[in-house]
Amino acid sequence: MDVQENDQEVLKKSTEREPFLVTKSSNAVRKVIGDSVKLKTNETIYDFHNVSIYKNNGKINIVTFDLVSTVK
Repeated sequence: MDVQENDQEVLKKSTEREPFLVTKSSNAVRKVIGDSVKLKTNETIYDFHNVSIYKNNGKINIVTFDLVSTVK
């Protein structure tokens, strides 16, 4: 999505998007560094997409997700 003017608009528009990770873990996002997101979970993963995009000032940017997952 394009950069939004406020948090309420982001939340509203985010409900129209698919999540990149669906898991039982409530703290899977460990660190965000630039356009890279570090994820870690030892819970069940139902769905995961390792690449996403967003637009900023008309430019498309790629976000990558680095997932470490273990089974309990």
